[in-house]
Amino acid sequence: MRGIGGNVGKIALKKTMPIVHKLGAVSRERDNLVDELDVVKKSQGDLHQKFNCFVDKQGEQRDVAPPTIPLFKSSHSLSPDLVNLGKRCDLCDWKKWVIARGEVHAVDPNTHVHGAEMGDGNFSVVLMEIIALQSELRKEDGYHDTLGEVGVGGFVVWPKLFLSIYP
Repeated sequence: MRGIGGNVGKIALKKTMPIVHKLGAVSRERDNLVDELDVVKKSQGDLHQKFNCFVDKQGEQRDVAPPTIPLFKSSHSLSPDLVNLGKRCDLCDWKKWVIARGEVHAVDPNTHVHGAEMGDGNFSVVLMEIIALQSELRKEDGYHDTLGEVGVGGFVVWPKLFLSIYP
């Protein structure tokens, strides 16, 4: 309770559970990547030994330095939002009322949806059920004004703060 503060109720604790699960998934993924890196380093050392044996057999008596492998550099940093891809979600309005249901399709802010980038803090969602047909889109797409016009199976860009993502 020290980190959360006083007057903590059941609801506040239940709301922190998805965050705890996401952190656990990210830490397991990090541990898996560290294990894979250890395997790659070991295999690189084995290859270095085999190469030195081959050079010795060829009559050269010098030791060859291990090859340097450039580190992988991505243009995008790994995002914690990646764990949300493919998950079911509720689209909420500003009153936090559920107005539609869908599935998270894209989380990268540089993804283009309807000819424009999604931008920071937005997810692309495939609509699976629309409860309030006349609800306005949170980010205009230039083609539609309401969720009903987009229709089931269509894509919308929705702020992640107004998404309730299922674990």
